[in-house]
Amino acid sequence: MALSAALLSASKERELEMINLNSSMEVISRESIMVAYSEPVHPIMQFDPSDSSYLYLMTSHQIARVKVAACDQYTKCTDCLAAADAYCGWCTLETRCSLQHECAHSEESYFWISANEGVQQCPSMTTMPSEINIENENEGMIIQINGNIPNMNGMEIACNYGNNIQTTAKIHPQSHNQVIYCSFLPRESYPAFPLNQDHVIIQTAVQVNGKNIVWANFTIYDCKRTGNIYPKTACISCLSAKWKCYWCPRRSSCVSNVTECENSVQIT
Repeated sequence: MALSAALLSASKERELEMINLNSSMEVISRESIMVAYSEPVHPIMQFDPSDSSYLYLMTSHQIARVKVAACDQYTKCTDCLAAADAYCGWCTLETRCSLQHECAHSEESYFWISANEGVQQCPSMTTMPSEINIENENEGMIIQINGNIPNMNGMEIACNYGNNIQTTAKIHPQSHNQVIYCSFLPRESYPAFPLNQDHVIIQTAVQVNGKNIVWANFTIYDCKRTGNIYPKTACISCLSAKWKCYWCPRRSSCVSNVTECENSVQIT
């Protein structure tokens, strides 16, 4: 869907109306820009020859230089592109909505995503696995990148787990920047489980040149806590948990590995 912008003004109005149109000339969005208080705007306008993101307007008593788009009002990629503003796009490695010339390396692929490309191209990520048994020794995590991101070869890439904890990250050489392998959060850095919960949710982000560009949550769970939290219904709670938990009749406990207990039962 190609977008274009039209600027409208009436001689008796003090506002400039910007209309964004699609390729079928249908109105996608409208935005009013206040130019001068109680003064009509002259219909003859001129873009700034040194910066086309500004427009020179005339009223009865003054000349105003007005920015044609307020991209920085959008803090999320989906909001930025959904606004369908022909001037605004998402600056991927700076994680901000901007005019194209305000984004570094915007002339290169995927450094700047225009509204034409649609919100489905906004960068996001999925962690694999997304649910992790606390008893397992996890050396790494695979991150699937969705949407558009630029070529990150030669850039400093890390996985950021918060609390000043970063681990090394590597791009799969044949994944076109879509698959990243991260060293896992060190066990000694696991956060404490909330009171009366059998899991803790952790956010991780892919960090490029010191800036988080995409992020997602994953869960660490503990089946033993599932049984202990609900002692009167331990078996039912264990077998109905959303995690892969098993009930061990001999030990009357909830376990995460069926090999821990003979005659274990799992509900599927």
